[in-house]
Amino acid sequence: MSSSMEQTQMKVKMAVDEMMDEIDKKYLREMQRSMFACSAKCCEDKKTTRDAVESCVERCNNPMKSAQIVLEREMTQLQDQLSRCAMTCYDKLLQQHGPDVNKYSESTICPIECRCKMPRSFKFMHLTAAAWLILLSTTAVSAKQITEMPGRICALGDFNSDRYTDILVQNEGSLTVMLQKTKLLDSLPTVGDNKTMFDYSTTFAVTDDPSQTVECSLGDFNGDLNLDILTSVKKVYPDGSVKYVHSAWINNGVSFRREPLEILGSQAMAIDVDGDGRHDVLGFFDDGTLYCQKATNDGKFLITDNCKGDFKRMPNNVRIYPGMPHLYVDVTNDLESEIIFMTKGNDNGLEMQVWQKMKTGWYQLPDYIPPMPYSEYPYVGAPMAADFNADGMIEIMVPVCKKADCSRVAFLARWQSTTDEFRNNDARNFTRVNIVSENTSQIEEYEIVHDPDNLVIFRAGDFSLDGYPDFIALMLPPDVSKDKDKYGSIAAIPTVLLNKLVEEKNPSKGRNFVMQSVRPVESKGLILGITDMATFFDLEEDGSLDILVEFHNHNRSGQYFGFILCPDKGDTTFLKVQFYTNACEDRCDPKGPGISWGGACARFSMSDGWGGSLKGAACQVPSNTHRSLISPFLLYGLGRSPNFVDDLYLGAPRYAENNRSRTHVLKQIVPNSRLIVIPP
Repeated sequence: MSSSMEQTQMKVKMAVDEMMDEIDKKYLREMQRSMFACSAKCCEDKKTTRDAVESCVERCNNPMKSAQIVLEREMTQLQDQLSRCAMTCYDKLLQQHGPDVNKYSESTICPIECRCKMPRSFKFMHLTAAAWLILLSTTAVSAKQITEMPGRICALGDFNSDRYTDILVQNEGSLTVMLQKTKLLDSLPTVGDNKTMFDYSTTFAVTDDPSQTVECSLGDFNGDLNLDILTSVKKVYPDGSVKYVHSAWINNGVSFRREPLEILGSQAMAIDVDGDGRHDVLGFFDDGTLYCQKATNDGKFLITDNCKGDFKRMPNNVRIYPGMPHLYVDVTNDLESEIIFMTKGNDNGLEMQVWQKMKTGWYQLPDYIPPMPYSEYPYVGAPMAADFNADGMIEIMVPVCKKADCSRVAFLARWQSTTDEFRNNDARNFTRVNIVSENTSQIEEYEIVHDPDNLVIFRAGDFSLDGYPDFIALMLPPDVSKDKDKYGSIAAIPTVLLNKLVEEKNPSKGRNFVMQSVRPVESKGLILGITDMATFFDLEEDGSLDILVEFHNHNRSGQYFGFILCPDKGDTTFLKVQFYTNACEDRCDPKGPGISWGGACARFSMSDGWGGSLKGAACQVPSNTHRSLISPFLLYGLGRSPNFVDDLYLGAPRYAENNRSRTHVLKQIVPNSRLIVIPP
């Protein structure tokens, strides 16, 4: 019996060795070749620093490391199956023959029985491991990539009305409109190609100082269907005070004309204050007084067109919270957006002032969102607005930081106007939402990289298309963060934080955000550069969010942007909605719909096909300053439900005494639809 067991064990070992040898020849060797070739390219630039080369080589090794993890996992599962089989077999033998081993025949020896059952396991393991390795090697070697382009991202918008999102970039003291090419699916380049997915369009100078950073906000100020630009340039005075020089750049379809505006104490936003389809300029002077300015048909900003009076009983000493974009989003659940000003209270804590549009103007809703006292929340990041728990109502999520610069985050403070799955006793209080890692690291151990001039830490979007908005951020893991202190600049990793249930089988436990341990596949330029910013971007306009990354060289010779394509979201579906203004009457040539209408809201509901329901609410472009970089459309993930969307409620950003005249409902919408909405 002993010799039979040894022979069986040898046959099992030979079968495993044969399978591993086949995997090595077919997949691992090719991956090793690609890994060495990738590592060699890391040393091509003689000016690159040592730590940059080491970081580049480490990234080249990641696919091979992932392959080893896959194989180890599969081998562990195989060992577990053999162990379970042997235990089950010997239990049966004891029941049939008792403990006397002399009664056992060779046909009942467990290793032989398990060996007969295991070929299917071998085959399954081989297919599983091979599939993973093919995926990893394909991703590492032949993934479609897009050539990086120079420039610092200033804003996202559709400048040529082709329904593709374009990019406004800054190069030194000038702004350039980069028009996205259409039919991307047929023209995406593979590695080695030099194709770009954006065409250079209009370029114009904004400042004489190339070192100055230009901030942008987009809107149609004169209602001619062309996308205009509001620029804000930071100016530091000898006494150390900081102000922002504002200008409006009126687009006639061919070029941009500058219209000077006031010097304000913070970045102003482009927003449609009175719901006429034209954007206005809204901000604050350094003494806390409101600035609101409208434009004429020819794009002039006259003193007589001041809209400050639209805000009733506005204080003259508002303390704006620096570095935070104001929000324009529906928090009263009526599909009409409110303006939320980010201000400081008497104790320097964050106070979000909610202003609601009524018949005679804008009025404050006192303490609608409770203040965040400094004693409890001394350091916070920029709030974000989305329907994070997919209940059809928008929430506010505020990062609570460990430091004043918000380079470390402790947790998220969440607010919603009504009770929900978090089981709050007081709906107006903030509740804690945790950020966890797939490994054992704590969120406080990660360093978060963001613009030094603002507090925009996370950017939201339904990356997984499951109906629950996710986050993206630039993060340095604990071990890499220590190397940064030693070597200097090290590239942060674009990290997606998925919105998941705390316990899959117990929804009452609420939700949290899980940092993904699998890093995205980056191009050579991104690997060698130092990342500055990451946001979601629907590059192919197919409803599947990709990742837009901004980076600079180690010698800081210039800034660039590139993309990480993320096309595979499984069999998920989506609904894409875009609101456009209709402000232009008979004076526009050519005629047609206007530009993206910020503040327009929509809410949907549907059955999910498994006896449950799915809801979602969102408002278009809820913020547009401090490089919020939110795409000009609404994107709802519908998960894997094959059902139609039962109801889609639409709301225009204008006041109406009868809510029915401002809203509309569409029924039975096919999944994967893209709707263009032009309110009357």
